[in-house]
Amino acid sequence: GQVISRNKKPPQNSMSLTSLDLNPRIIDAAKRARLTAPGEVLQLSPSEIARRAGLSEKDAMELLKACSKQVYPLIPCTTQDALTDLALRQRAGFGSTFLSSGCKNMDHFLNGGVFTGGITEVFGESATCKTLLCLQLAIMAQQPIARGGLQAGCAFICTENAFPIPRLDQVIAHIDPGNAKRLRDNIFIEHVDSVSSLNRLIEVRLPLLLERSRVRLVVIDSIAALFRLDYGLDEASARASNLFSIALTLKRLAGKHGAAIVCTNQVASVDGRTIPALGMAWSTCVNTRLMLARHIQVDGGVETTTRFMHVVFSPFAANGCLPIVVTDGGMKAAELRPA
Repeated sequence: GQVISRNKKPPQNSMSLTSLDLNPRIIDAAKRARLTAPGEVLQLSPSEIARRAGLSEKDAMELLKACSKQVYPLIPCTTQDALTDLALRQRAGFGSTFLSSGCKNMDHFLNGGVFTGGITEVFGESATCKTLLCLQLAIMAQQPIARGGLQAGCAFICTENAFPIPRLDQVIAHIDPGNAKRLRDNIFIEHVDSVSSLNRLIEVRLPLLLERSRVRLVVIDSIAALFRLDYGLDEASARASNLFSIALTLKRLAGKHGAAIVCTNQVASVDGRTIPALGMAWSTCVNTRLMLARHIQVDGGVETTTRFMHVVFSPFAANGCLPIVVTDGGMKAAELRPA
């Protein structure tokens, strides 16, 4: 496959809003708000764009879609080759490999996929399909290296809800139906109900799975649930200390075994803003932070849901926003149409 590269930051200087195929009214509003480059727009949320430019949220999302299409053009690919591209995942100088998301265009947006050797956080409000993305990664991790996988199983640690087996089977049926039993059997599911249980699992049982080369993807869904239950508002220092300890252990295991660590996170509301839960203590533990968001519009009595993936920060991918869709087969980049 062809190696597709991207700068650390979107090439803002070489693009302008005037080149977008978009209603001039929206472009003029963005310019009045001193938004002059698509890469700059992609670092804002739809609500921030709407507030800053005086646009409706619908117009703000149209602007985001047009900017995303220009900065991160879709890669022509068939359904068959959308699963992988080994060259896409191997970046000179990064010293680590990437786990494919199962969607070539999403991998392009993430500059390779989900990297091994550190912690990737996926946060968002309820119903933004955080768990679905983790299921998709659990299936992709078991694929051969040449197909974007890690040729290993997944340790899937549930802290909130029961593991969604029916949804897993639905995704498997679209990605790799011929190996359904093997794929299910290589996902090692653990349910924990306290921080102390999570500590024991990470310190004792998880290292054994990794040592035996049976696992190279670890999912914690979600990291926030237990800490919100086990610690009060007056125990911030103890909570932060435990978070640091867990993150240090996970990073050490990830580096030693070339594993990808993916943690979902809940959200909190601060001064009217939606931010990841667990505060700055956890933020300093995360290598890559992704946000999943959905925006519901009602037009003429018809409800439309638009979904986005945002790169908040990452050592590999530029800040940006990618329109996504959710299907029976999982999550993938949306097919962008001219505005």
